[in-house]
Amino acid sequence: MYVVRKPLSPLSVCKTEVAIKKREKGYIGAAIQFPFFGTLAVIGGHFKGWDIQQIKELLPQIYKDCGNEQQGLDSFSMGVIIAADWNEHFQPEALGHMYKLIKEDNTDKYNTIKQYESKLPDDSPDNIRMVEGFAHALSTLSIKEIEETVSPLLWGGDRLGRAADINKSSPSLHSSSSSSSSSSSNSSSSSSSSSSSRSTTVIFEEEERQQQIESLFITTLRKETMQQQQQQQQQRRQRQQQQQQQQQRQRQQQQQQQQQQQMQQQRYTTREQQEENAAACILIYVAPICCCCSSSSSNNNNCNSSSSNSSNSSSSSSRSSSSSTNSSHDSNRRSSSSSTTALGRLEQKQLQQQKKHQQQQQQKKQHQQH
Repeated sequence: MYVVRKPLSPLSVCKTEVAIKKREKGYIGAAIQFPFFGTLAVIGGHFKGWDIQQIKELLPQIYKDCGNEQQGLDSFSMGVIIAADWNEHFQPEALGHMYKLIKEDNTDKYNTIKQYESKLPDDSPDNIRMVEGFAHALSTLSIKEIEETVSPLLWGGDRLGRAADINKSSPSLHSSSSSSSSSSSNSSSSSSSSSSSRSTTVIFEEEERQQQIESLFITTLRKETMQQQQQQQQQRRQRQQQQQQQQQRQRQQQQQQQQQQQMQQQRYTTREQQEENAAACILIYVAPICCCCSSSSSNNNNCNSSSSNSSNSSSSSSRSSSSSTNSSHDSNRRSSSSSTTALGRLEQKQLQQQKKHQQQQQQKKQHQQH
């Protein structure tokens, strides 16, 4: 015995369902797990009378989906509740009369049932037209509209009153007529079965077409999404390549700038070295020239003191020697100026100057002898 003082929220709900030929015949079931209590199985079905064989086939399905096949009913600790309507099927004559009354009605109350009439073949009987109208109305209308318009018609067309007896000998409320009515009902049922088979084939074809359309739509969506993803990946790759190229260009520019700076520094250092070398050479070669100039002047003075007669000749020779010395000074200055520009020519100029000094000394000796 369970005592519950507050509503319980289930821990888990396992659902299962089976439909016969995708129609209303079949069952639905659920296994609900409650906290502190266990699992309860609930099954709802629409069976053809008191058929125990269908119940035997129904229960193993819920074992597979929501329980254990080895344990069977013991897998549901709180038990199993079966809720089903035991009505057999619609009454063909009642549905035929109902369809005629609805067709004669001029109001808009039953338009949903009338609109589905055009989809059926021309030779289909009135009871099948009414059944298809019910199916169309139940799938399109809201719950309020179904309760107001469709549910009274369903109760009126259903065969009620079958006794709860396993043997199907007990009559229903609608089957108390004579044998003639039963024969007519049999003929109508045979015609209705043939027309129903046609209508079911039409419905199955429509369902297959809808499934094909849905599958095509899904495949196109997948293709479009794949294409978009590929385009995005290509754009990302292109951006990465562009960034890498920009980085390489920046590195090359930096390397070029560094090389230019190094070249400029090397040029400055070479110029400084050249200027220092040129200044050293000038200092080295200016000193002996001055010494030569001083010695030539002393020799001229001695010559003037020794003889007065030869003064004119000596003066002329001194002039010539001074002119030669001046020319030598000029040449030395020119060589010093040119040495700053080209270091390779200094050695040649040094040799030339030495030769000139030797020639001058020889000339001086000759003048002294005269």
